[in-house]
Amino acid sequence: MCGRVSPRVRPPVNEAGRAANDVGPAASSGPRPLTAGRPAPVIRLHPSVPGGRLVGTAWTNRAAAQLHRNGSTPPMTEVDRVQVVQEMWPTIGPHDADSLAAAAVASREIFRMLAHATITRTDALKALPYMVDGYTVLGGLAEAASSERQGLEQLAVWAEHFANDPTLRHAEHRDQQGGGIAQAQQAALETAEDLREAAGHAEALMRALQRAQAHTSPLYHDDEES
Repeated sequence: MCGRVSPRVRPPVNEAGRAANDVGPAASSGPRPLTAGRPAPVIRLHPSVPGGRLVGTAWTNRAAAQLHRNGSTPPMTEVDRVQVVQEMWPTIGPHDADSLAAAAVASREIFRMLAHATITRTDALKALPYMVDGYTVLGGLAEAASSERQGLEQLAVWAEHFANDPTLRHAEHRDQQGGGIAQAQQAALETAEDLREAAGHAEALMRALQRAQAHTSPLYHDDEES
């Protein structure tokens, strides 16, 4: 008799049933289980305790947890973390130097959280107890690498523009003949070159993540074999 399949699987789907944001090779139809990641826990904000957040069933703030135990928690606002990012940094804009810098720093914090959550094998297994749990994570990372590649290529074009800007100066050569114009233009071109190199690495990262995600697609856990 076939063992009991872990609940962390979904039935096979054909091409028409694939999610629009799936990354990696398309899955063929047939009787193989395809994995689907779990939705992220809903975050609820405590209206009267700064920093009081209920993530799933866990409070992140002792004061909020104590009020909750005392039965004095008022109605809370549910927060979709992805939606918050989309609202703070809408794709369409408007964009400026401050919003782009904040987005870059926020990206750093998100990746720092990912690194901290998997800092040891025990931590990683606690956060992602099943292989299926990694499917959505790897897909999101692959999509992030794809967007990073595109952004880096576009920043290279941006840097090249300043190589032809007669007002650009180089601070370390401003006292030399020409006021550092030539050095500034060269630095702008080298910036563009380095950005294109970085974009190439992001492309390789994206493809490796797509392959890694595809490897997890047919995997599931047979609890009776454990």
